[in-house]
Amino acid sequence: MTEKRKNLLRELQNYYEAYCADIRREAAALRSEPMPELTEELFSLFEKNGNRLIYEEVYFKRRKRLAVLGLKAILDGKREDFSELERVLLAVCDEECWALPAHVRRLADGKWKIFVDLFVAETAQTLAELISVLGEALSEKGRERVKEEVLRRAQARFHVETLHGQYLFI
Repeated sequence: MTEKRKNLLRELQNYYEAYCADIRREAAALRSEPMPELTEELFSLFEKNGNRLIYEEVYFKRRKRLAVLGLKAILDGKREDFSELERVLLAVCDEECWALPAHVRRLADGKWKIFVDLFVAETAQTLAELISVLGEALSEKGRERVKEEVLRRAQARFHVETLHGQYLFI
């Protein structure tokens, strides 16, 4: 092995170790805070005054928590990590809508709660990846709930436009 290659591998190892330390540090910080709540009041701000930032700040804090605690569980595989992650997984499943308020039309679309936007797709992918990678480390009940919600929210309303301008829901 050349010296250049050895240096590159050492640099990659250092980067990986620093990344893992950051994940662990951030997970510890998140555990010391309560999970932020998404409320109807926050969701409706966009409809009332066009403010999307207040809701989105809370929404993205929740998604950060999902991602960081998921990575922590994958890295360390501790029972406490799985338990905390499962609480977050179920809290995300309990959300009324995974789409952002600015992306849905509640008054015009009776099925607005399962509208597919980029963030619904991203949430579904994250949830599916976590239950796939972690498997039986998570409870069967939790895994089934995630599968059910991913299918209901991300695939049930997926549609394609036909040549005649109509939509097919699959």
